[in-house]
Amino acid sequence: MRIELCASTPRGRCDDSHRVKRRSRSLTPDPTEQRAVRCQRPRRQTSVQARVAESSETYEPIKVSPPPLFVYVGLMTTAQTRRSECINSAPRMASALLVFLIGCASGSDPAAPPPPITPAAATDTVRTTDLAPGVRHTYRWEKAGPWAIHVVEVDLTRCGVALKTIKAGDQLIGREITTQLAARLGAKLQRPVYAAINGDYFSFTPAGYPVGSQVLEGEPLRGYTSRPVFGLTTTASPFFGADQLTGTLRARRGATFEMRRVNERPDTLRVSLYNRFVGATTLVDTGAYEVVARVTRAAAGVGDTVQAVVQAVDTAAAGVAIPPGVVVLAGRGRGAAYLRANILVGDTITWVLRFPGASSPIAELIAGDPHLLRAGSSQAPFAGTVAAERHPRTAVAVTSDRKVLLVTVDGRQQPYSDGMTLVELTALMTRLGVTDAMNLDGGGSTTMVVNGRFMNRPSDATGERPVSNALAVVGPSATTCR
Repeated sequence: MRIELCASTPRGRCDDSHRVKRRSRSLTPDPTEQRAVRCQRPRRQTSVQARVAESSETYEPIKVSPPPLFVYVGLMTTAQTRRSECINSAPRMASALLVFLIGCASGSDPAAPPPPITPAAATDTVRTTDLAPGVRHTYRWEKAGPWAIHVVEVDLTRCGVALKTIKAGDQLIGREITTQLAARLGAKLQRPVYAAINGDYFSFTPAGYPVGSQVLEGEPLRGYTSRPVFGLTTTASPFFGADQLTGTLRARRGATFEMRRVNERPDTLRVSLYNRFVGATTLVDTGAYEVVARVTRAAAGVGDTVQAVVQAVDTAAAGVAIPPGVVVLAGRGRGAAYLRANILVGDTITWVLRFPGASSPIAELIAGDPHLLRAGSSQAPFAGTVAAERHPRTAVAVTSDRKVLLVTVDGRQQPYSDGMTLVELTALMTRLGVTDAMNLDGGGSTTMVVNGRFMNRPSDATGERPVSNALAVVGPSATTCR
């Protein structure tokens, strides 16, 4: 009996305009390029990854689905051939045999699940590229899963290197693919965007509404949701915490009142804040009392004091316009009573919003769920069936030496990459030297963009999925770090 496994992959291309330093080690064939004959171990071949890694140039990511695998099974009687080496225990049969063998080259049980990841798991392929001083991209393919893993390591102490969050459409509601988000951020800041990953979970109706909080360039987009968050302070210090945003509003005469929500309708006990991210107007809200104020002193970050001058008050149910530089404070019940009694047109008012866990004002923040590691301790067990199933995953993490890692794991694409459970993802974080980590949106949303190109293989048949927000690594401007 003869069994032959055949597959092919398009050759990657090199781009002379993106030459970078490279370190490669332990290169082995891509699993999709293996060829097995008579159930023997495949001969060592030079894979697409190995060929590119041995060159001095960068490569383009493979943007196609895993190639088809064709299995040709020959039918022969025992009088025409000897027994297969992979089925030594099969009895002799006078009639024809049809044998379907999967994975016999390794001698493992085809029905057995892939072995779990362990600290000692062998890494079949590691390919590392320095994108810029302090920014490094590593691709890992691990046979144990199989897993295709992308890791971008960021040293925030290097000049000009920073992390930024991006929101689709620069509004609360909206979706864009991660490559577009990264390109738009680079054009806006006039700075290179070295890498980006998809961010928080989001709703499909309304499209792109983030489940958790977000802060962009020191300005809050959403909060309070009680979900895990990752953020950067204005001093570039990364932190993990919980989205428990609170705030204090102070009227001209000194009376204070609690603030809680951003770009959401207020409850009856606290004042809510609307800003430019909600859109052209506030939400329609019968019974709300709204104060329109022009900001005269913007905050350096969430946690810093904002100062504004009251321009108008409104009690109509229809939304109030929010022109550039203007915010709206809204209250219902006790909140409305406070605003009506203490704030008049022309008054100067101040407020401060805070997230717990930050040592100084917050410049950037994004939510996810759940925390995987806190201070080196696993947060398992993880709730939900999705946590225990293998899926594509995205995560953000901080190592013991305070470097930030952006991580993606492809999935739903055997034999290329099967995805990870959250326990396996946590174990991977531990192997990478991580002390704190948070899971982000995964599945078809999982995307890793490097230098404007997505490097992983999204599991959606249509390719990149439009997402709500993203986390990006940017470099210095043309006039910085000279």
